[in-house]
Amino acid sequence: DVNEADMRNERTEDERTTTESAALNPSQEQSSRLRGTRRLLKLAGRQSLFLWVGIVVLLIRLPFSLAIPHYVSSTIGDLINEDYDGAKRSVLLLFLLGTVDSVLDFWCIFLFGYAKENIVKGVRIDTFASILSQEQAFFDKTNTGDLNSRLTADCGEMAGDLTWFFRFSVEAAVRIVGIATYMLIRSPFLGLCTILIVPAVGVINKVYGDWLSKNASSVQNTLAEASTVAHESLACIKTVITSASENYESEKYATKIDDLYALNIRQIIAQGIYFMVVSTFLINTCVQSALLLIGSVLVDEGRLTPEVLLSFMLYQGQLQEYTLNLFQSYSSLIKSSGAGDRVFFLLDREPKPPGIGNPLVKSLITPSTTATTSENIAIRSVSFSYPTRPDTLVLRNFCLEIKQGSLVALVGMSGGGKS
Repeated sequence: DVNEADMRNERTEDERTTTESAALNPSQEQSSRLRGTRRLLKLAGRQSLFLWVGIVVLLIRLPFSLAIPHYVSSTIGDLINEDYDGAKRSVLLLFLLGTVDSVLDFWCIFLFGYAKENIVKGVRIDTFASILSQEQAFFDKTNTGDLNSRLTADCGEMAGDLTWFFRFSVEAAVRIVGIATYMLIRSPFLGLCTILIVPAVGVINKVYGDWLSKNASSVQNTLAEASTVAHESLACIKTVITSASENYESEKYATKIDDLYALNIRQIIAQGIYFMVVSTFLINTCVQSALLLIGSVLVDEGRLTPEVLLSFMLYQGQLQEYTLNLFQSYSSLIKSSGAGDRVFFLLDREPKPPGIGNPLVKSLITPSTTATTSENIAIRSVSFSYPTRPDTLVLRNFCLEIKQGSLVALVGMSGGGKS
């Protein structure tokens, strides 16, 4: 029975080590994106009031914003037809709608930004508290730079991408539906031609988003490694100077930064290709050229007026812009799920005793701020090795008895087992 229990403990420890390694280095084991995305959305529930109010304000604002291109084309159409009174009315309505749109835009930015900062604040506090509740062995196996990176960069990234998703996905979806409806009503054939580009952009964006997620995970890990090197060097700067290792530490840090630089350059190249193909060539060149060509034929046949064609061109730009925003909000959410996995690992990790986050240890903690005892402390035949050096025993059958009320100092060489 004892042997079976030992084997179960060993398996549990191996599983824990594997899980921790995968969580702090997601490139080794990709967690479920769907699960990570659900956790991110659940995290936003704490700020649901501000998010819902922001969404309501956004929905109120969008009709005012969507009407502006219509009145621009109406003004130009009235001027072409020499209807100057109609042009003045269109300009006045455009000014009033634009004023309301700008006021509501402030509240959209404020409410979503306020929710973001509250999410970042709460996650950072909870993550730091969870880190402090871990057992000593966890810190022996985990670099401080990794933990700092999770606490700063990852928390900020996941909260920023989450609020971006809520704001721009809703705004983009409403704008796309509104613009598509307007186009189909004014000219079904030309509107259908414009809308057909959306699926092609979606496929390209899906491929780009998958690659971006993998590269972003590598960037975060490399940045954490660079932070670890810098933190260790600066924390032990006296030792570095004494051992004349300044050049060695500089080269080690430069190597990590070079790796980070290479990943960022690769991402810049991918972004350049993406925007060249999708934004500049496909949307700005091919789509606009096709719409102008088809529209010109329809105007020549008397099936379309120049005013409607102008409004189509104005709305087409918005349609493609918010189609990109909708897909990019999805890509951002998927990308941030990688950072979220690392943060959620720290929040969910259950430390082993004597970490204060362990349920058993919590149950034994008394509310009293003063610890008093009339008993002696006896340590008998304790053997111990650090998790990072399991084959090296720093304590072997160690025995010690401390009398109640006495003061004991542990003195010894570094690595001798004092801690």
